[in-house]
Amino acid sequence: MEAREPSSLAEELELVPPELRSNFENKSSSIIPLYLSSNTSHSASSYTRTVYVTFHKTFEKKVVSMDFSESTAFEDISRRARSLFPGSDWRIFSGNPYHSNVEIHSSSEIYSYIKRTTICGFEYLVINLEPIVEPHHTNSEFYAKCDSCGTQIAGRRYKCTMCADFDICERCEAKSVHLQHAMLRISTGLRTEIPGYITMNAPSYVFGETRPHLREEVTIRHLEGETLQ
Repeated sequence: MEAREPSSLAEELELVPPELRSNFENKSSSIIPLYLSSNTSHSASSYTRTVYVTFHKTFEKKVVSMDFSESTAFEDISRRARSLFPGSDWRIFSGNPYHSNVEIHSSSEIYSYIKRTTICGFEYLVINLEPIVEPHHTNSEFYAKCDSCGTQIAGRRYKCTMCADFDICERCEAKSVHLQHAMLRISTGLRTEIPGYITMNAPSYVFGETRPHLREEVTIRHLEGETLQ
């Protein structure tokens, strides 16, 4: 569900950096221009766009003023996110933690989510940050390669519950690869217990040759669960 737009002066002021709010509190400030020219040239690259950006991270929120150019907006957002919240690289989503919608990957997508308030007339952008999770390496290694990047899977393995023998690694899962299907997270390369109701109802090609054995065992054990090698 998409976050609703601000409908009052108080709500709009929440989207303004604290040090600039006095400019708008009496609604007497002039509307911020859509483009601020950085030089006398009229080429597209010579213009920047002043936008108030709200960065959400879990329970933290920071609001800053940024000048965007259409060619570098995504890089500017990524750089500012690392500056405001050091110690991690961040995935960037439109919206806030309660209405986080679509992951953003480009400057053109950044521009598509910029909005203008109706009372004060400034432009704003609300984004949600999620850390890029590095793979959790353990001593386990699977006899499987990632069907997305082709590397040997170590750490955690994600198995598609609908595709035939389709597995991805932690790094690709963190990049939202194969979002269209539910994935099983398998944490060890030795033995992982998988509930019988999953193996019983999965298409026959998902678990390969092990499935008939699983079906028989599940029937005997009254759907208590199974262990997949």
